[in-house]
Amino acid sequence: MNNRVKSGQFYAVTPGLAILLLAALACGPLSNLPGAAQEPTPTLFVLPDAATDTGGKSGGLTFSDAASSGLTSYRAKFTLTYDGVDSSGAPVSGSFVMDQAGTVDPKASFVKWDGQGAALQNGAGNFELTQIGDATYMVTSVDGAQKCLSLSGSGSGLGGNTTTPDSFFAGSDMRNARRIVPDETVNGVLSQHYQFTKDEVSLIGGNWTNYTVDVWNAVDGGYSVKSTFAGDGSDISFKGGQGHVEWTYDLLERNTPVDIQQPANCDSPAGADFPKMPDASTVVSFGSTITYSTASPTADVVAFYNAQLPALGWTPGASSATAPGFATLEFTKDSQKASITITESDGKTTVLITVQ
Repeated sequence: MNNRVKSGQFYAVTPGLAILLLAALACGPLSNLPGAAQEPTPTLFVLPDAATDTGGKSGGLTFSDAASSGLTSYRAKFTLTYDGVDSSGAPVSGSFVMDQAGTVDPKASFVKWDGQGAALQNGAGNFELTQIGDATYMVTSVDGAQKCLSLSGSGSGLGGNTTTPDSFFAGSDMRNARRIVPDETVNGVLSQHYQFTKDEVSLIGGNWTNYTVDVWNAVDGGYSVKSTFAGDGSDISFKGGQGHVEWTYDLLERNTPVDIQQPANCDSPAGADFPKMPDASTVVSFGSTITYSTASPTADVVAFYNAQLPALGWTPGASSATAPGFATLEFTKDSQKASITITESDGKTTVLITVQ
C-alpha cells in the first residue's frame, strides 16, 4: 500500500478522518493503516538531470529519500482553502493551516492543525500531533476541552507526519511538467521552477475539471521549497459537491535548531518498558493495551513470559489457558494486572497485552 496521501483524495476526507489518518501516519504498525514498521523514509521532490533537454519539459520529476536531500531539520507551513457547494447545492467553504516541523536527530516531527468553516465539520476540532522516536502524542481541542492521546509504534522520522508536495503528486507521470527559467530564489533558496496543468500532468485521485500547479525545488539538494495548487472539481470538498481548491506549501526554515518536546500534560505511552519477545515487530501501545507480532511459536512466547515476568516481580495468576496456536496468561504485581493473549496463525504470532 502506498502510504502517502494522493492529490484529491486528501480533500475528500473529513477532518475527523484526517485526524485519524495523521495519527496513523505517526503510530505506524496498526494493521492496514499507513505507517507500517517498514515505512520507507519520506520522499521529497528531486530534480531530473539538468543535462536532460526535452524542449521545455522537465524530463520527469522523480523522488528521493529525505536523507539524500541534505535536510537535517525544517519548519514548514501548509495552507488549504475551499469554496463551493456541498452535495445538496448549499454554499460551503473551509480552510486550514498546518504548521510543521521535523528533525533527523533526534527523530521527531510536529504538526499543528488549525481549521475553519467546513474544515471543522462534525466537531473535529483542532489538534497537535507530536512524534518523538517511536512515541506519538495527539492533543485535540473540541468545544474548548483539550485531551491527550499517547501511542507508541515505529515512526518514519523527518517529515513523518507532515504534508509535503510529493504526498499529492506521488504516482503521477511528471514527464510533461514544464521547466521555467531562469532559476529563482524562493524562501531564501535558489530553486528550479516547474509548472503543469491538467492537460500536461494527470494527477492521481480527485475529479478535477482544471488545475495549475507550480513547484519550486532546491537546486542543491532537490527538496521542496514551495508548491502551489489551484483547481476546480467535484467531490473534492469537505462535504462533497463541487468548488474551487487552493493550497500552498512553504519551507520556512531548513537546518536550523528545532526543539520538539513531549507536550505538557501528556503521559508517556503505556507499555514502553513491558517485556516483549526479542524479535517483536509492529509494536503498538494504545492506552493500556500493547500489541506486537513475533515469528516465535506460541509455546516459546508462553515460556518467555513465564520466565521474564516473575523475575520482574509479577505473580502468575490462576487463570490461564493453552491450546495449539493459542494461549492466555495472567499476572499481577501490586495493584496491577496483566492479561496476555497469544494467537498463532500462518506462521505469525500476535501478542495482545492489557495492563490495568
